[in-house]
This record gives sequence, C-alpha cells and structure tokens, in this order.
Amino acid sequence: LGSVTNVRWGDDDVNNSVQLKRSIEDLQQMLINFTTLKGKKYGIKINETEGANLLTRYNCRTAINHKNAKKILSAALQRLTLETLFNEIEQYFKQKTKSSKDQTSTTPTSTTTTSNNNNSGSGDLKPKDPVDDVERDIIAYTYRLNYYIDKFRNHRQGTDDLTRITPIKIRQQVYAILGIRGFIKKHEAIPSTKSSNDDNNEAIESPPTSNEHSHYFIDSLVKKCLNIMAMHREIKYDAKMEQQYREETEAMVIEVVHLYLRLHTQEPIPEFRKFFSSGEEIHASLMSGPEVADDDSGEQVVEICSFPLIATQGNKVLCKAQVETRPVSTSFWKK
Repeated sequence: LGSVTNVRWGDDDVNNSVQLKRSIEDLQQMLINFTTLKGKKYGIKINETEGANLLTRYNCRTAINHKNAKKILSAALQRLTLETLFNEIEQYFKQKTKSSKDQTSTTPTSTTTTSNNNNSGSGDLKPKDPVDDVERDIIAYTYRLNYYIDKFRNHRQGTDDLTRITPIKIRQQVYAILGIRGFIKKHEAIPSTKSSNDDNNEAIESPPTSNEHSHYFIDSLVKKCLNIMAMHREIKYDAKMEQQYREETEAMVIEVVHLYLRLHTQEPIPEFRKFFSSGEEIHASLMSGPEVADDDSGEQVVEICSFPLIATQGNKVLCKAQVETRPVSTSFWKK
C-alpha cells in the first residue's frame, strides 16, 4: 500500500512538522508585534487598571508600575488574544449551518478543551453569502463520513490497514486544504504557502486592508482582537497607520485560524491549549524564553506563559511553550 497508508507529510509540504514549526514561529512574532506596548512615536499609554486586572487574572506577581510590567503585560495580552481566538474558532465549528442541521455526530473530535466563554459572539454571526460557511460544512461532512467508515470497519469482516487508515487520511487532506485556503474569499489575496498536494503554489500577496471584502467570521475575530488591545492601551494613529494596523491584525488572525486547521493535519492531533500557570517550575525541554536556563536550575519559575506548548499525548514536542520568568523567591514585583 506504500504511501496510501503513510500519515506523514513530505519534507517540502507545508504541513510537515518542520514547516509547521516555522509557521508557528512567524505567528509568534506577529503576536509580539500586535501586543507591543513600546514606541514613543505612537504615544502608547497603558490602561493601568485593566492591565493590573489582566496580570491578576493570570496570577502574575509583577506590579503594573514595575520596570518589567510592559514585557509581562504584552505576554499576557498575547495569551489572552490566543485564548480568545481558539475559543471563538472552536465555538464556530461546533455550530450547525443550514445545510448540516439534519446531520448527527458532526462535531469534530479534538484533543483541545474549550473554556466556557460567556462573551463569545460567534453564535450571533450572520453569513453575508450562501457559501460563507462552506468550511464548516466541509468539516461537518468529513466527520460524518468518517463516522460511517468507522462503523463500516467495526461491523464488517477484515483487518486491512487501508480501511483503518482511511479516516485519518481523509481528515488530514481536508484540514490541509482548509489550512491553505480557508476563509479567504476568492477576490482576496493571501500570504504565499506551498504544499506538495496543492495545485495553486504561486506567490500571493498579503490580505487586503478593507474589511468590506473579508470573510464575516474573520472580520468578527479581527474586531475582538482590536477590542482587546483598545481595552488595555491607548495609541495615537493617523488614518494610514490605523489601516495598516488593521491589515496586520487580519493577517495575524488568518494565521491563527490556519494554524488551528493545520494542527488537525497531524497524526495524532497535538494538544495546543497547554498554557503553563504562573509559579510552575521551569522545564527547558518544554519551555522557551529569554531567561529559561538549559539546566533547569530551579532559580526561576513561570511568571506568564504567552504561547502554549504544542505536543502530542506522548510528549512529542512540536513547539515549546513561550514563557517569561521570575525569580522563585519573588513574593511580588513592585516598582
């Protein structure tokens, strides 16, 4: 059967673990840029009340007026942004579209856990176009098909590998195409990606600046991200800079959505919601950061985890968690 039963991606494929890790690193930089709290020319002013509340939410010991506060708060905003986006994405795919209301067992089985989010607005979104929910329909029908294939395998005689592997291959291929083109309307431009299974590998420009032509779900996520930052900082933008910032935010949101989809191309599907808590011991094999010591000396603990550990249940690490640290003896970092 050869490649038919091989669940690994080729070295040049965008979903190969090495290529995927590079995409994750690019996304991490996007998040850093999005949550920046530095830059005198922008006149950035931190909302200290909301900033202090966010640090308290994550049990950080850094006071809002400490010299390290901007760095820690920026990391906390990265985490809040990712948690918000992952929650919204999972809620979106759990809903049934008009064409899938008659289906059963359509909810994707994921290793992630969705937190209760009373502020989630994805249930109130209205598509602008009949095909706007096609990604959700594809996933719903994929899991329905795989449900019946598993039923077929369990109730029909045979032990062949092809039948066993088929649901995995279907899931991988479906999420692969969604991770390349998902939620990008045809008249939009997208960042260049390349897959050995993709017939459209030409270089493509960045997403457009106007939200008028964006997918309604992407537009809603962009607004949520911008609201998060507006709540925690004030920044002086002229019209051109504001447009550029929104464009960059939309590109970041699309990257997060595509990462979510591409992680489901892996076998097994990795856990990607593991944020280490403040005060946890440092483990260099699972964490990365400017102050993470290779020897796990025990002199530092986690202050804030800005990006989650991405790993399989067998602890095969695809991407280490990004953490900021504090001395283990610190009771509270004041000014």
